[in-house]
Amino acid sequence: MVETSRSSKMWLPLESNPQVFTDFAQKLGYPSLLYSFHDVYALDKDTWLSAIPQPVIGVVLLYQIKKHHKDIIRQDLEAQQKLQTLTGDLQPPFFIKQTISNACGTIALLHLLCNTLSQCGGIDPESFLASFLTVPQTPLDRAKYLETDEKFEATHEAMAKEGSTDAASAMGTSSHFVAYVMGEGGRLWELDGRQSEPVLKGQLEEGEHLGVRVSSIVQRYIDMEEGKEIRFNVMALAPNQGDW
Repeated sequence: MVETSRSSKMWLPLESNPQVFTDFAQKLGYPSLLYSFHDVYALDKDTWLSAIPQPVIGVVLLYQIKKHHKDIIRQDLEAQQKLQTLTGDLQPPFFIKQTISNACGTIALLHLLCNTLSQCGGIDPESFLASFLTVPQTPLDRAKYLETDEKFEATHEAMAKEGSTDAASAMGTSSHFVAYVMGEGGRLWELDGRQSEPVLKGQLEEGEHLGVRVSSIVQRYIDMEEGKEIRFNVMALAPNQGDW
């Protein structure tokens, strides 16, 4: 995984696997009997509307980072700063800075769980999530909290060993997880722990589907490759219909 790390810690990478993410969410206190993760096998609107339970309240993207992706993020942040100056507080979502190498999957998971509490029906008050949401204050504080929580690290390691791939063999790859959520005012946010803050990706129109809009972002990345191979995986956080 590719991340800028301020910590000497290096974790096993998490597999992009809906069962792994759902099991992890449940262990952290999220109501996975109500909401779970689902593979998204195509980017078209029909797939989002017919193959994925509704509503979709979050999206996880795993992709290979290229220089032009970083250029897009830089341009988005510059536009975001200008908008912030013009309009004031953009009310960004809950955000965590990533300081642990190979933890991008877990950071993406936490970004989704912590930003969908009003939609999921509530969390276990005695859970990790309940504690995590009240103790740390800044993105870097939250990162430090994760660095020092041995029980959370053990849970991550157990989840990283689930799935169908060898977690150890995946270390050092160029793949990276990011999350997408809809925030206040219908704003679409990309949550990437490598960055210093959430990245505003636009505004969802009334009735516009979160997943379809994220697909347009992924498609833009694909088009920039001009026919070259690009590997990516998309999962949706949506109602559990007995899948897990």
